[in-house]
Amino acid sequence: MFNDNAGNVAVSQFFNLPYDGTKYTDFELFLPYNELHMSPGEVELGFYIIIFDVNKKEITRTGIYTFFLRQP
Repeated sequence: MFNDNAGNVAVSQFFNLPYDGTKYTDFELFLPYNELHMSPGEVELGFYIIIFDVNKKEITRTGIYTFFLRQP
């Protein structure tokens, strides 16, 4: 599923920390480009990451990361 309840493009992954103080430097999320439903051309897009606890309470949120996507 690549959207949230509001219909925005989204990707998520549930995980549990094995112990307090766990630090990940290689946690990956995958979103296929075709899920963006983009027209041909180049466009600047952005994303941000939100981390929630088990009760779905927001713990932290990043700033917006932007990138360019060129669709043939």
